Amino acid sequence: MEASGNYQGALFANFSGNDTPMLELSLAGYNYSHQLINQLLRKQIDFDNCGLIQLAYNQQQIKQQQQILQTGFAKDLCYQLNKEQLQQISGIPINCDSGLFYPHGLWLDPRSLVKTLSTHPNITIKPNSEIYELTQLDEFNWQIKDTAGNIDYAPNVVLCNSYAINKFTQLSQIYLRIIRGQMSMIPQLNNLKTIICANGYITPNKGNSYVIGATFKFKDLDNQIKIAEHLENINNFKDIMPQITNAIDTTNIQGKVSFRSSTTDYMPLLGPIANYDKFKIAYQDLAKDSNYWIETPCPYLTGLFVNAAHGAKGILTAPICGEIIADYIDNTQFSISEKLRFALHPNRFWRKEIITGGIAK
Repeated sequence: MEASGNYQGALFANFSGNDTPMLELSLAGYNYSHQLINQLLRKQIDFDNCGLIQLAYNQQQIKQQQQILQTGFAKDLCYQLNKEQLQQISGIPINCDSGLFYPHGLWLDPRSLVKTLSTHPNITIKPNSEIYELTQLDEFNWQIKDTAGNIDYAPNVVLCNSYAINKFTQLSQIYLRIIRGQMSMIPQLNNLKTIICANGYITPNKGNSYVIGATFKFKDLDNQIKIAEHLENINNFKDIMPQITNAIDTTNIQGKVSFRSSTTDYMPLLGPIANYDKFKIAYQDLAKDSNYWIETPCPYLTGLFVNAAHGAKGILTAPICGEIIADYIDNTQFSISEKLRFALHPNRFWRKEIITGGIAK
């Protein structure tokens, strides 16, 4: 019913030419999600391997795309298109001189992926159950209570509840940003053959409708559809793709509002959760020296994990992050580098809080 309930979503990452943890996560997530979606939905009509074009629509994008093309991974990921090729692959005239084509880009109905994943025989869904309290009874047992008074138990708990993770005392000290997003669903036909990304994205048709999205509004918790944001989505493509935008009937637009959660460093929040009060004591000497060597084991809350703060890239990062959580629980070798694991770890904010003396942002 939230962000996973969008009509269409795109598998895409804002790749760069810089060797950063974000690039490693994006590359790993892109490959993992592509294979997962094709494996699970290959017999359904809820997705399309149509490819994706990232337009070089301003000087920043032109520079960034040139950096990508100079990297070693680019040849297996994307290639450059000129203006004539943009029209040939997209199916429509585009007012842009160049762009990158990602042949493995795709759109999907996120609801179909969630539904398919959740029909696994080892999964039991308990809907309409608002969990309000988690209590660690012992090292191997968590007690879970919902507002109806029901109680359940589990050796491992993974919090995947987006910006609401800090309603639990174990993560009440973690700060997440809440970002309103409105997508526009246009009940018309277009001639697009591939997804187009610029300052927003526009998809080929799914049935008789397609999507343009999505707005980013900080400090706005209004969940009502706004005409102004529909027009904002359309105007992002008005000069680039007038053939499509000029044909839109603005009196007949549907939409959906969802709220993304994001950290201040834009990396997801992923990994085991420590006891905040004990962590502050165990690592207090970092306030004197950020490189202080501390041998005290981290006071983890055994069996409690978080997988949240995927921002606008949930299709890209949430599946691979679920695999990483499974590695934590099963104590198996991680499929990512230690550098990336540390960049995702929730302890990074509490460590920063001790060093800077501020709150965990």
